[in-house]
Amino acid sequence: MANLSAKLFAGAAFVALSAAPSIAQPNAAAAQSFDLPSGPLSEALDAFITQSGRDLIYRTDQAEGIQVSGVEGTFSDNEALDRLLAGSNMRMRTDESGAILVYAQAESEPAPRAPAPAPRQVEAPQTPPRRRLSCPKCSSTFPSLRSQQDSPPP
Repeated sequence: MANLSAKLFAGAAFVALSAAPSIAQPNAAAAQSFDLPSGPLSEALDAFITQSGRDLIYRTDQAEGIQVSGVEGTFSDNEALDRLLAGSNMRMRTDESGAILVYAQAESEPAPRAPAPAPRQVEAPQTPPRRRLSCPKCSSTFPSLRSQQDSPPP
């Protein structure tokens, strides 16, 4: 019985492992023929999706106004897309599932910030000397117990 269980487990593992390559991401290294049009980037990206069969995500507002030269020839998916995006501020990234994200590259340096104002030196307000109270019976002197607001002006 234990031998039968081991054989069933080994068979199930073999089937799972043999199916794994078909589940994995598309083969981005396989060369294929591309005919991506020159013109608006969004049209060329849509043609790339159709011709490659790959999942591709991009923001239309970032692609707006960008013109590309097009790509014609036999290339891997990544190479065709790299050639398509060359000369633009758009870049690509692939995730574990094989989906491609096309995004606008951030500027290399942030915009210069206005210089911070010079620190001001603020002087602490002068506090008037504390009045002392005297006890007429014992001749002792004590600090004033009243706040400065309660005391009459000098």
